[in-house]
Amino acid sequence: MPDRRRWCDRTPLEGACRSPNRVGEASVGLACTTCRTGRLLPPGEAWTARLRGVIDSGVAVANNAARALRTPSRLSLPTSAQAVWIVVAVGILLRLARYLVDRPLWIDESMLSLNVTSKSFSALLGTLDFQQGSPPAFLIGEKLAVEVFGRSEYALRLLPLILGIASLLLFRRVAAAFLSRRPALLAIGLFAVFEPLIYYSAEVKQYSGDVLATLILLLLAHAALVERPPSGAYVRLAAAGAAAMWFSHASLLVLAAIGTVLAASAAQRRQRRALALLALPCSAWLASFAVLELVTLRRQVGGLQRSIVGEHSPYALPFPPTSAADARWLASNVSWIFRGMAGWPTVLAVAAVLLCALGAWTCLRRADR
Repeated sequence: MPDRRRWCDRTPLEGACRSPNRVGEASVGLACTTCRTGRLLPPGEAWTARLRGVIDSGVAVANNAARALRTPSRLSLPTSAQAVWIVVAVGILLRLARYLVDRPLWIDESMLSLNVTSKSFSALLGTLDFQQGSPPAFLIGEKLAVEVFGRSEYALRLLPLILGIASLLLFRRVAAAFLSRRPALLAIGLFAVFEPLIYYSAEVKQYSGDVLATLILLLLAHAALVERPPSGAYVRLAAAGAAAMWFSHASLLVLAAIGTVLAASAAQRRQRRALALLALPCSAWLASFAVLELVTLRRQVGGLQRSIVGEHSPYALPFPPTSAADARWLASNVSWIFRGMAGWPTVLAVAAVLLCALGAWTCLRRADR
């Protein structure tokens, strides 16, 4: 009879039978037991032992699998902060991709670009050709880009791209200030992939600057509502508001709304000191607006008024609305924010308007509490 102990000593699996927690322990242990006893098992017992070994191996595999499932995986889902940065990175890539397409200038871009490339810095503060209007700080930034990088679509769209990416980065803080974690992540995702915001990040117009200025003012206004005392927040809001209107004409409307909300909040809470301190930012805004009006607005508003807000212009706001046609104009233009700019169907646009109204009502109820 062959020397089974010598055969087992030479097998590379001998070490496995000394590790009882490894898969295959039963089958290897059978061979070693046979060698240790020094005898060969009868055929019936050998098959029984092999079957028992197979069953024990299956049990060991199941135990190891259960242990692996109970052990935390290293490839876990991203945390909330990581998910936010992933969404922001996607939004930045979408804006860069739109910028790198380098599409030709369309007519509105071309008319503003001709002013930027043909006029001097001081002339940009005066009346613009082709009935154009733009904030002076934005025009100076565009002029600097052209002077440094040359006359090209890339140079003209560089400043809107920077403003668009900065808006996306700042919106993280705005969403965190107004929303809880999951709604904030949803809002950041919508902001990152919203087509008009991507488009205007690569257009030679000031609209991406309007978005950034609005976000800055909203964040500072929120701080003014929650800080006690609000004096420091009012100082920051005064400086930011006075500067914002030179970068964004739309910030004038935002500042009017912010001043109204702050005054109403202070009056409702009977905070006379906060209501008196509100005179500081309002005075700074009015002074800055007066200078802006003298320097540039009064020279640009004539052509804009004739071309955009004339009596028979389709863009003219019927105020106050006095007929059913005026009411339809208001409803159509409010829904166009979602339907026209985002390309959504009418049903989704109406749903978005209703959700915005519901969100505003929820915020008011939360503020009352």
